[in-house]
Amino acid sequence: MSLQSVIDIYAQSIFNVACREKKINRWKKVLKLLSWISQNKKVKIIFSSYLDSIELYHFFKFLFKNLKIRKSEKNLLKILSENKRLILLSKIYKAYKFKKNNYENVIEVVLKTSYVINQVKKKEIIDLLNNYFSKKISLKCFVDKTLIDGMIIFVNGFVIDYSIKHDLNNLENFLKI
Repeated sequence: MSLQSVIDIYAQSIFNVACREKKINRWKKVLKLLSWISQNKKVKIIFSSYLDSIELYHFFKFLFKNLKIRKSEKNLLKILSENKRLILLSKIYKAYKFKKNNYENVIEVVLKTSYVINQVKKKEIIDLLNNYFSKKISLKCFVDKTLIDGMIIFVNGFVIDYSIKHDLNNLENFLKI
């Protein structure tokens, strides 16, 4: 079984529990937190060091002792610890988020521009993408000073590059031929 298949199985199982509990957003927040913790350099060292699965489980229980962590969330940590899969938390979070977005008919779009765009322009972009994909659009905008002008749109693993930098690179490649 491929690693991606394992990640998808965990994400789907968690999503099924979240739907059954009617806690889809809570699970997203919990997974986001677990993902963030698991990406910490010191925590990664702990994951790969001498700790056995029970110690790793207790390590996370200690981190969350002041939070109201639910039984199903503890069970997830225990299963991931026992199967030595805690290192997959960030990928499981991304797969879960994708499943949640599909369920809610949402597409996450990242927009990079060379300058800050106003709300009117954001609305125009959201409306355009909404009409194209027939889904709700969650737009995250970033300013990238390396762009000369234009924008780059990242959606569902695709890149739509309308930047001047991209056009200049294309022109340069064309002139080399």
